Amino acid sequence: MRPPLHPRRTASRLCTLALALIPLAGCEIDQKQEVATYRKIVDTDAPAQLNRLAPGEPLTLEHALALANRDNERVDIEGENYLQAIIAKKRVVAEFLPTISVAPTFIANHRISGPPARHHSLDVPIEGGYGDFNTIRSVEDYRRAAATIDQRLALLLDLKATVLLGVVQSYYQVLRTEQQVVVLRNSLAVQEERVHDVEAQIEAGTGRPLDLAQARAQAASTRVLVVQAVGDTKIARDVLAFLIGAPTVDGPLDDRFVVPEQIAPQESYELRALEHRQDLIAAQQAVLAARHGVDSAFAQYYPSVSINLDYFMYRETVPTASLYTALLQANIPIFTSGRIHEDVRAAWSVFRQAKLTESLTRRRVLQEVKAAHQDLFTSIDRLRELAVQVKAAQDAFEQSVDLVKFGRATNLERLVAQDQLLTAQLQFTSETFNNKSAYLNLQRVAGLLGIKVESAATQPATQPTTQPMTQPTTTTAITP
Repeated sequence: MRPPLHPRRTASRLCTLALALIPLAGCEIDQKQEVATYRKIVDTDAPAQLNRLAPGEPLTLEHALALANRDNERVDIEGENYLQAIIAKKRVVAEFLPTISVAPTFIANHRISGPPARHHSLDVPIEGGYGDFNTIRSVEDYRRAAATIDQRLALLLDLKATVLLGVVQSYYQVLRTEQQVVVLRNSLAVQEERVHDVEAQIEAGTGRPLDLAQARAQAASTRVLVVQAVGDTKIARDVLAFLIGAPTVDGPLDDRFVVPEQIAPQESYELRALEHRQDLIAAQQAVLAARHGVDSAFAQYYPSVSINLDYFMYRETVPTASLYTALLQANIPIFTSGRIHEDVRAAWSVFRQAKLTESLTRRRVLQEVKAAHQDLFTSIDRLRELAVQVKAAQDAFEQSVDLVKFGRATNLERLVAQDQLLTAQLQFTSETFNNKSAYLNLQRVAGLLGIKVESAATQPATQPTTQPMTQPTTTTAITP
């Protein structure tokens, strides 16, 4: 029989042993390395060096996309979901490994009557074993976790594309509203000059008060449109700043993207979408994960084994001469009150639901490609006709001005021609940027949109497309 230990000496040894084993229980988590797990995937097409947007700095579309990819929190939130899926897989792998722990037990007692007895006892066992180990179920859980990782990866890349498309739309909304301000101010300058001319004619006795009232009314209406367009521009810039994670966007937008002249047929984009659309890939991986979930649920019918082994580093309880104890236990389900049956039914339901989601996603992808392809060609045709309309409206306005000078047309006819020219210019300006948005949206629905959108078709720009927000907009002519 082993000699007993002194209680104080025993407590001291226990503390020493616990402190020695604490580092084995866990390790420090490298937060940067954790984040880098998904950032290295998200930043695949990002520039190596990317600085924050400085006040007044010109902003290209590619720069805006890179900033949103780096600083938009939605991307990182989905990245954490991907990381959590990886952790869940590692947790499944850990189920294949035994658990080992040290479980010291100290018992103190006091006998009131009877022969003398030990008042305390100490056991220091090392416990290890498998708990409820089911090989088939564990393998299926592992496969399901692996499919879930692929699903989360696809959802991460799909969200990235969604965020990039939002930046594209906001970027061209800023350009659209600012160019509308330019057009409206050009028109307003002409209208105010017309008001001055009519006022001079009235002073000379050749003008009519009706013409002056009509000219002033049209100028006032255009001022209202200018105020509205300026307000829309500020809102659009705020939205763009929010999407790219910048405090403000007050510099000029340097748009260099040009829509290619040759557009691939719809069938080509459909094939690309079926191959590259990440939400469809995620739906397919969800089906695979659900199928492994069915197999995992069914595996509950198979026997499971529990193994426990205790090795005593020190023992005072009876029998003190025993160094270890082992326990092997098998669990064969016979009657589980229908619980396993219902688990299998629920797993099959999840699988059917995943299949339906995949089918719906596939049909939606093809429908979006068809609609985006049609929108692009509709925009191209509309832009071509609007160019003709602007040219015709410009000619009509110039002719009306000449006819009024010779007394062959009324001032109202000139105002109508000027209003038609303004409408045509606004429509052409808006459609110019709609056309670029439509093309990039087609790239998005085909699963091809990335940060480097300007590599496909870029023309060098000698000056920014728009002026900084803090500077007055110039009044250069807008021609198609």
